[in-house]
Amino acid sequence: MQSLETILVTAEKILAAATELTKLVADFVKVIKELKEEPTPVVEAPKNAITLEDVRKVLTALSRDGHTAEVKALLTKHGVNRLSEVKAEEYETLLKEAEDIH
Repeated sequence: MQSLETILVTAEKILAAATELTKLVADFVKVIKELKEEPTPVVEAPKNAITLEDVRKVLTALSRDGHTAEVKALLTKHGVNRLSEVKAEEYETLLKEAEDIH
């Protein structure tokens, strides 16, 4: 059988470990709460962003009005064979160039 002194020392060690563990858990909970409170940045598309459909409408109308060759030349100028291959960052330029066809 263990002596009372040995049991008390063991109990004190367990209590100290439990206290440290409680502090660690409290710190962990605090960090989680802070992370939850940080607003997640919202990335919004520009309100006037030009879409593929916007470009398609304009180029389709031009083609229908007899400017098919000019539309194909625009696409070739942008290094593509089909409108779906045009990069989104080129839509605005493509629309400006299409305005000159009229």
